[in-house]
Amino acid sequence: MIETLIRIISRIMQEPNNEKIRKIKMRSNTFRTRIANVKGGTEFMNTIGFKKIVFEFEEWMVLEVYNEQNLTVGIDVLNYQLNIMEKREIKSPSRIAQAKAEQEQVEKIMLQYKEDRDRINERRNGGNNVVQPVEETANA
Repeated sequence: MIETLIRIISRIMQEPNNEKIRKIKMRSNTFRTRIANVKGGTEFMNTIGFKKIVFEFEEWMVLEVYNEQNLTVGIDVLNYQLNIMEKREIKSPSRIAQAKAEQEQVEKIMLQYKEDRDRINERRNGGNNVVQPVEETANA
């Protein structure tokens, strides 16, 4: 999944005005097997700006608004996660604990990023809904 998402984002960043590469048919085999059926795949796409739409009776994931910052953060997180996965090949207990801590850090960064985006969107929408701050967990 990670390599597929990196390729998708990289292509979009190379050709940001090419609408064809900014939309993905959700029923395609590649999308289903490499993104939708992998835990967090579709959610990650939503986080970086993709939206699910229905067009001519088909579901698509579409990046309607090009936001280079969102895509850059997304690709950085994916590369970081890929690096963690490569390190996991060494199975020592200390390496496993380190990989788990790194994974938790990635999840925390993504959560903070999503919350920040939600706050910005809330301000843009007139502040009708108050966004509550996230409480720190005991493990953080």
